[in-house]
Amino acid sequence: MSRQRSKETEWERRALIVKPYELLCYRSCYYLLQCEAEAMQAALACMEQVMRDDAFFQSADLHRQTIVRKTAIRCSLQLARSRGATSRHSHIS
Repeated sequence: MSRQRSKETEWERRALIVKPYELLCYRSCYYLLQCEAEAMQAALACMEQVMRDDAFFQSADLHRQTIVRKTAIRCSLQLARSRGATSRHSHIS
């Protein structure tokens, strides 16, 4: 039970550290996608990846911002690519 509790505590600690970067993440995604719903979807994917990134938590603030921006760009581009592939396939049917 204490192992489970320490895992929860670690995720809570990480969530508190990541929280100040949420707006930067969303703004980066929105700038690229120009769609609120898609920006939210990409931002959620970005924050999930950042939460699992040990390097993020070992970095200084400026480097954390860079990590968030790069991850937001990557997640936004992946979403845009998948959206493009989906729309291309829907025209074929």
